[in-house]
Amino acid sequence: MKKSVQKSKPIIFGQEMDRALIDGRKTQHRIISAEFNAMKNMDSILSRFPHQRGCKYGEIGDLLWLQESFSTNKIDTSIWYWNDGEPIEDFNKKKLPQHMPRLASRITLEIIDIRVERLQDISEEDAQSEGTERGMLKTMGGEFILYGGSYTCGFINLWQSIYGPDSWTQNPWIWVIEFEVIRKNIDDVIREMGTA
Repeated sequence: MKKSVQKSKPIIFGQEMDRALIDGRKTQHRIISAEFNAMKNMDSILSRFPHQRGCKYGEIGDLLWLQESFSTNKIDTSIWYWNDGEPIEDFNKKKLPQHMPRLASRITLEIIDIRVERLQDISEEDAQSEGTERGMLKTMGGEFILYGGSYTCGFINLWQSIYGPDSWTQNPWIWVIEFEVIRKNIDDVIREMGTA
């Protein structure tokens, strides 16, 4: 039976999280849900019905393809991925992830679950699935303080480096996207799904 793909789109994480994907440590991604944070009285609805539709990255079964920094070879059509280190020779200057064409992708993510939850509802296991390292959190820009070397502390450090020092204490509604990492070009994955 053929598996139909609803849609596919690019995604950019950043070098640290790209490495976590490549190393097999990242299988979840959290982003702020602007639509649910703008509504009042969502706690009772979303806590009872966490599987909502409308995430900008897609739905279960959709595919995301990783855009990462890359260079093309000066002589042939080969590609160097900067997440693998500095190129040795004969490569053009580094291009930013947003300039990576679909054809050059090498990592595809199949969305296997999407849900909405509060940021601070993250478990230690989920924090590890975010691809973070164990971290120490000493201050929180408010009354909330955690000590210890945990994946949750590592995730809090990462979150605050992206969204600001008070972003953890704001505890927004977030989309939790779980995915399977497929180490193939997006179009190769779609072709294989079409013949499965």
